[in-house]
Amino acid sequence: MSVEDSIVLFKSTYRPEYRRLLLTGLGAPTGAYFWTYYKKEHPSPDLVREAETSPSSFEGKKATLIFFDRNPNANLKFYPLRDFTVWKIETDGAIGFNLRPDEYYNYTRHELEQFNEQISQEMPLLPPNEKSWAQFFSLRCLGELHKSSDQGIWEKLVEYLDRDEVGENDFEKSVFFRLSFLREIETQSNVLYNRESGYALKSGKRYEWDGFFYKPRETRESFEIRLDANENITPITDRIKVLPGRNRPFKFEFRCKRVSRNKDLQIRISVPEKDPTGTAPRPEIPAKIAKLPFATKIGWEGLVAFIGFLITSAAQTYSPTPEIKIALSTIGNFLSIFGIAMWKEKD
Repeated sequence: MSVEDSIVLFKSTYRPEYRRLLLTGLGAPTGAYFWTYYKKEHPSPDLVREAETSPSSFEGKKATLIFFDRNPNANLKFYPLRDFTVWKIETDGAIGFNLRPDEYYNYTRHELEQFNEQISQEMPLLPPNEKSWAQFFSLRCLGELHKSSDQGIWEKLVEYLDRDEVGENDFEKSVFFRLSFLREIETQSNVLYNRESGYALKSGKRYEWDGFFYKPRETRESFEIRLDANENITPITDRIKVLPGRNRPFKFEFRCKRVSRNKDLQIRISVPEKDPTGTAPRPEIPAKIAKLPFATKIGWEGLVAFIGFLITSAAQTYSPTPEIKIALSTIGNFLSIFGIAMWKEKD
């Protein structure tokens, strides 16, 4: 195969981590990046060789994620899900692809059946054969399918995965998530995604993380989803009760603590294990909180506290009468306490 060809990435649900990567890639917001990995014995030899000798040659190439159903009784084995753009790869221990999600594939049942026939004719080696899970290949049959970034197409693909009972009912208990955007509340501006560090957050600022929950099968159960992060995040909304139904938006709010050094973190959505839907994947976004400049870190609250301290000190030294001394000391102490309290509130 030539490195000019596109890359075809097959994923199954044989292991829980494969399933999580598959659904994370399916629900990732356009413009973000996520990693997916393969053991070195699973991609084709030419792909492994190129990755180890010339990893930069992968940058900017198109990659297509295709779900492979390992169920021997399945009528349809291959489900094209989404296109991606390769940003970079890693070869330490495994072959890792850092991918930017692009458009979804949109097809009818008849077109899916045709695709399964054509891919079997076009590709000489297909899963579950070893060394076939990631290959250089330009599939002509992919070019015959329509693509879209519309949320309705994501729901349609989820319907296929669930209704076909692929993977021996592997998706039956799944809750599918699609992340929409991360927005700074004060400015109402979407946070940009940095390829190196993830979402660039600011110390002391409040954010909202919006997305959609979708469950293809109607459920009468309500359940809880939670926002998980490390100590540098203060959740304002840390858990949401999802009511019975199929399609629900969700929104989490949180504040970044004020930090004196840049902080890396992962922000995750989780479903408690005790819940009937506890097998759901855990969408996550990488982020970095930028440290505050010293003057900004002090803020107006620190300035108020400092002024209060100066007034109190001056009252003790220069007040002409006891009454003025008490009055100025009271004012100074109040400003100091108020400034410190407001400064801590922002942490």
